[in-house]
Amino acid sequence: MASQAASVPPGIRVHYRAGWLTWVSSVTACLEGLAARCDATDVAGMSGYAFHVAIHRELCPSGPTVFPWQDLEDGIWYLGRATLAFGRGECHTAALNNERTHAHAQAAFDLAQREIEAGRPCVMWGAYVPEFAVVVGIEDGNYIVSSFRECLGQKQPPIPAQRVNAPGGPYTLTFPMAVHLDRPEGERRAVERAIRFGRRQPTDPAYAFGAAAYDLWMAALESQQADPMGNSYCAACYAEARRQAQHFIERIARRHHRAEELLMEASLAFATTADALERISTLFPFPGHVDALRDQATIAEARDDLTIARDADEEAIDLLTQARAMM
Repeated sequence: MASQAASVPPGIRVHYRAGWLTWVSSVTACLEGLAARCDATDVAGMSGYAFHVAIHRELCPSGPTVFPWQDLEDGIWYLGRATLAFGRGECHTAALNNERTHAHAQAAFDLAQREIEAGRPCVMWGAYVPEFAVVVGIEDGNYIVSSFRECLGQKQPPIPAQRVNAPGGPYTLTFPMAVHLDRPEGERRAVERAIRFGRRQPTDPAYAFGAAAYDLWMAALESQQADPMGNSYCAACYAEARRQAQHFIERIARRHHRAEELLMEASLAFATTADALERISTLFPFPGHVDALRDQATIAEARDDLTIARDADEEAIDLLTQARAMM
């Protein structure tokens, strides 16, 4: 059944800024539109996304989004908005649609429509490609979104509710009300989340997290099993994430004086990781090319930088563990 048309009221402004981590970009745009005082560094750090790293054994592009998304929501409350989400772990793609996935897609769409009718933008998964976007309107059973395409100057046609490209299942994240929680406590929880993300253990043997992810990345490159696009995409995403980790930890260090020195050292370690991953991203620029994966000199250079990134990440997590005990 076609939905009634709805759009964001004129008083709400949603500005989508470019970023490889489209969940971070989308959430930031929504929070800013809802007058929360934060930026992408706050969102990436408080949610824990800045500290995530996962690698598939063939370096498919799924790594940056392979983890329970609900793990990110707690930190958003400390940025000034409550969260409410619908998510269902069953893929909704052209090849896998069935009666259940259609019901899931409709439930995700219905939640988005209620938010739009209340004048609040929200986040959806599966806009054009498997990426997140901001829902800014509903029209005749379609999502109207602001997405990465906006940053590229590309058209953003309406997305039918039943045509989302949603590996992992349809997902809508909403921000229904303002909340006022203790920010320092949120920062302490964010450090705990960073430690937990840094030491996450996989439930699927095809993936590795934390330090083991860097080792699996090296193995995929050396065995020439790496997907060219996935390799370059992961490099760009994780370089951005670790730069956000650097800036977030440096930012909160100024407010936690007892742990300031350890937090600043952790920030510097994340900077080392970010530098190394940015060099890898330069070696394998998006969208990737198979020739770069066959060049042994390039692979050797990437292996050296992945070793640097792995060791710096481990150092940063150890320092955060010490810092948390003093916060």
